[in-house]
Order: sequence, then structure tokens, then C-alpha cells
Amino acid sequence: MSVSGLQIILFAAVVIGAIPLLRLVACHEREAKQRRISDRPDMGFDEFYNAFYSNSGLSAAVVCRLLNEVAEATGLPSHKLRPSDRFDRELAPVRGSEFGDGLALLTAQVEHRLKTAHLTADTSSIKTLGDFIERMGRIDPGQSH
Repeated sequence: MSVSGLQIILFAAVVIGAIPLLRLVACHEREAKQRRISDRPDMGFDEFYNAFYSNSGLSAAVVCRLLNEVAEATGLPSHKLRPSDRFDRELAPVRGSEFGDGLALLTAQVEHRLKTAHLTADTSSIKTLGDFIERMGRIDPGQSH
């Protein structure tokens, strides 16, 4: 069976036509996720660190790196995140886009870091951003990822 020029053109038109639709869906997912935390006041990093981690024994550089890791993975602005944010609620992917969300990659990276530190690669106890910062900050305080 041979492919005609018309079939190729039709296929190309469908693919090209799908690109704006995919962008629209991605934009909608980002907006839906951001709506979960949009009512919160902005909190600069210094305020975040002083309010939640200044007495934790973790350096500001480590907390900042880990906060930004989660912000990047979730696509949410770091100035809206709080230690109480749950990975299965506030930080969760929009339903239906779980595989395209950065949290799956972050989970794999965390498991790898735990194994590298000769710890059980069990992420089930990391339920919140605060859990993530506390646990990861203690096992790899000097590393940057």
C-alpha cells in the first residue's frame, strides 16, 4: 500500500492543527493548578526561610534550592508555595495530565538520591513540601541538582 501525496498533506494538516490545541490544553492545566494557590499572599524567599526554616539547621541555600526544585517540577511559583502544601492536593498534577507533570520526574530523582545516600528509597513519608525540604535537606545538604 503506498501513501499518496494527499494523505501526507492531510496527515501534516492534522498534526499542525493539533499543536495549538496541545498548547491550549497545557495552558489550561497550568492555570487550573495555579488557581489552587492564587489567593495566597506572595512570600519572598527570605520571609519564607525566616518563617519556617531559620531554626531548622538547614541553610538558606539548601532550602532555596529545594523550594525551587519543587516549584519547577510543579510549574507553580515559589513565592506562593508553603511547607504545608501536599503533593496529592495543592501540588498535584491536574487530573488527566499526571504523566506530563514534573512531579513524576521529581519522584524518580528523590528515589535515586535516597538510594545514593544508602537509604530506603521510600517516598511515601514525603507528603508535603515541608517533608520534602526536611528530608532532602538532611541527606544531601551540599549537593546541587
